[in-house]
Amino acid sequence: MQVNIEKLVDAAVELRIATLRADEQAIIGYMHNSEEFQVFGEDKIAELFKDREYTVEDLKSKTHPYRYKCVITGLKFIALSNKLLFEGDDDKLESEDI
Repeated sequence: MQVNIEKLVDAAVELRIATLRADEQAIIGYMHNSEEFQVFGEDKIAELFKDREYTVEDLKSKTHPYRYKCVITGLKFIALSNKLLFEGDDDKLESEDI
């Protein structure tokens, strides 16, 4: 298989630009298998999730025990947190068996 240098460079530039734009919005990753975007930063998480329907899971992890999930215009977003962010999250808490 021959490498098309022009397509390779174009894809690399597009990825670089998309990564910089994602960084500006606190998106730190994309999980291809689950099609989820991971958001970082408790302020950004709170802003993103506060007025939307979301779930919160107990991951039983010492560093980031809670995973928040929501769907925005058909895209799935997740965020890990070391604390519950909203009043009433105790009632929403689901447990995940790892």
